Amino acid sequence: MARKASLWATGWAVLALGVAGCAGGSGDSSGENTTGPASGTPSAASSCDTVSPNSPGEQDCQAAGIPGETVSPDRCGGDATPGPDGLIEGTFGSYCDGAVASTYNTAQIPDDAEAILTVSETEADTTVKLQAQGFQPDTGYTGRLHQKACGASASDAGEEEVDPQDAGSGGLVLDFTTDPSGNATVSSTVPWTVPDNGDGESLLIYEVTGSNGMGEAAGCVNLGR
Repeated sequence: MARKASLWATGWAVLALGVAGCAGGSGDSSGENTTGPASGTPSAASSCDTVSPNSPGEQDCQAAGIPGETVSPDRCGGDATPGPDGLIEGTFGSYCDGAVASTYNTAQIPDDAEAILTVSETEADTTVKLQAQGFQPDTGYTGRLHQKACGASASDAGEEEVDPQDAGSGGLVLDFTTDPSGNATVSSTVPWTVPDNGDGESLLIYEVTGSNGMGEAAGCVNLGR
C-alpha cells in the first residue's frame, strides 16, 4: 500500500511540472508577439484610399506610388498662350473660364482626354499640328479652325476661319482617325495666314458621321492667339 501511495505522489509531481512548463512557454510566446501593428492603426494603403483631395497626405501617397483618390489637374483659370516653341496643351472637360480644352460631347471626347497642338506661320502659310490622346478608339474626327475662342457651346467659336483673300477656298481641315488606344497625330497646312486681328482663336473638333459627314462639335481647343 505504501509503495502504491509513493507511485501516485511521484506521478502527480511530474504532472504538475509539465503544466508549469506549458504555462511558462505560453507566456514567452505571448511576450514575443509585440511588434505587429496595433489593430486600430490603418495601413498606408488603406489611408490613401480615403485621403482628402489636395491635402499633403494625398501628395505623400502619390509620391509613394500608392493607389488612392487623385484629383485632375486644375483646368480652370489657365492660360492658352503658346509656349516659346508654339506648344499648346489642354485637358478636356466641361467648359470653364480659362480652360484650354472643352468637351461638348463626352461620348466622343471623354473628360481627361488630351490635346497637344502647335501652330506655326510663315509669311505665306499656316500649319497646325494636333496630337490627340485618350479619344474614342478607332473613331473618325475632323478639326476646323474657327474665328473666336471656345465657349460654353460650340457656337461661341464663331465662323470657320477661311482664306481672307478667297473665302470660297475653304478653311484649315484636320481629318484623322484614332488608333485602338484613342490616339492620333495629324497636321495640315494652308497657303494663307490668319489676319492679326484676334481671329483664328480656336480649333473645333467634330465627330465624323457616315463616310464623309461632319457631325456635331465634340470639343474645342483655345489657341491663345
